Amino acid sequence: MAKMYLPVIAPKDYEAFRKILRDEIPSNYAEWRRDVDKWQAAHRAQQDTIIEVEISPNSFADYLRQNDYAPGLKRLVGFSADQGEVIAGRQVAVTVCRQSISDNWLGNLRECLAHLV
Repeated sequence: MAKMYLPVIAPKDYEAFRKILRDEIPSNYAEWRRDVDKWQAAHRAQQDTIIEVEISPNSFADYLRQNDYAPGLKRLVGFSADQGEVIAGRQVAVTVCRQSISDNWLGNLRECLAHLV
């Protein structure tokens, strides 16, 4: 059983995230939700705890700027974990995944989230 942080993107904010993350996320929100739903089902089957963290494009862009980070899915996942810990009242250092990027963005999401436990 692991604790997993999931960045939650509102439908109205999806295009703003596409501008930030470019090709690292699907071209439309329906595909994003479908893939996230598959990811959640797989982790619930493993009895992982999934903590959904709502992320705004402005707060994510500020985070990237303030930390001098390049945009990427790894950073989105790391930011959601940071925010989840802050919300929980425990700010902790979160290790962002450092493995190579696979060809599939959902594979990237799984890879990144797996390193946050």
